[in-house]
Amino acid sequence: MSYEVYKHLCKSLSKSDAVEDGFYHLFLVIEWNLMARSENCIQMCLTPIQWRNGSLVFFFEKTKRNQEGDGNHHT
Repeated sequence: MSYEVYKHLCKSLSKSDAVEDGFYHLFLVIEWNLMARSENCIQMCLTPIQWRNGSLVFFFEKTKRNQEGDGNHHT
């Protein structure tokens, strides 16, 4: 999405009186500023968010429990 489209969406959502549009605006701004995929924003928890030196820091923790990849067959 271009920056112009992003700005237009943010303005439209911030002017809306619908309660759900407040959530959509927050989600859009977080996703844009993190340059993250929506899946990462959906799965993030409040625990790995911290303030550091005046900045809000998000930690995306990924684990790979099956290091050898056994049993991961896609058909």
